[in-house]
Amino acid sequence: MLAKPGLQLDYDSPDIRKIIVFGDIAVVRLFWTLTAQMRGESSVSTEAGMDIFKRQPDGKWSIALFISFSATPNKVLQ
Repeated sequence: MLAKPGLQLDYDSPDIRKIIVFGDIAVVRLFWTLTAQMRGESSVSTEAGMDIFKRQPDGKWSIALFISFSATPNKVLQ
């Protein structure tokens, strides 16, 4: 699917809805807005997601796991 010639994907900044921190683990509930374009056709879809972060020994956070799904399919990607 992503090997389609001329396909352009653009994600807006995430819409963060909730952050829960428990020690060195954080859960972030967010929504992504994806714009897909190909051959003059454009389609926008919203993807709900959840990222699990783990605090590293240097104090920085990194994503350990993530999941996202689209409630409505992006027409350009079908």
